[in-house]
Amino acid sequence: MEDRIVVKFDNLIELSESLDLTKRNLLKRIVKFFDPLGILSPLTTGMKVLFQEVCQNKVEWDEPLAEAFQKRWKNWFL
Repeated sequence: MEDRIVVKFDNLIELSESLDLTKRNLLKRIVKFFDPLGILSPLTTGMKVLFQEVCQNKVEWDEPLAEAFQKRWKNWFL
């Protein structure tokens, strides 16, 4: 018998592809993760750090993110 934990990102990937990458939509995507055991912490922590950097750069909520931020975000889903 084998135990497995399966995490599917299909819905998050679809959501990511359908929305423009703005500060508001970045936060919308990050909070979609439900991880009560903390298994995805390495992934979600990196995303939260990215969001923090976006906030520190004083990006407006509906302003498109800079190319460097977009590239870092897309690296999680390749």
